[in-house]
Amino acid sequence: MPTAPWQLPFEGKTCQQFLVPFESSVHVERELSLTPPPDEMTGLITRLKAQKTARPDIRGLTHLQLLWLRGVPEVPLADLNTILTAPTWTIYGAPGRGDNVVTFENDRVVNETFPSMGS
Repeated sequence: MPTAPWQLPFEGKTCQQFLVPFESSVHVERELSLTPPPDEMTGLITRLKAQKTARPDIRGLTHLQLLWLRGVPEVPLADLNTILTAPTWTIYGAPGRGDNVVTFENDRVVNETFPSMGS
């Protein structure tokens, strides 16, 4: 179906194309990957699903593995290199519920904290 004129800055002339404005190349790098995930991700996802829990144990995963599984964290708000070397990541939770914090040592997850329902 044709795109409404007010949508044209963000969409192409048909619904088959969607254009997204980015602030800079750092912003693009944070949001998009032009390469497929590493082959190891298939086995990793299978292993985590086998845990049959809503919160699989991610301890031992690398920054890159967690990035492919969960996406970009809200903190640090930085370039990809900084994200892949940061000692902690914060993933924003629902308003009023708190945030998840993942701690890394030597490029491996060592801890993940979850907010309690009352905090």
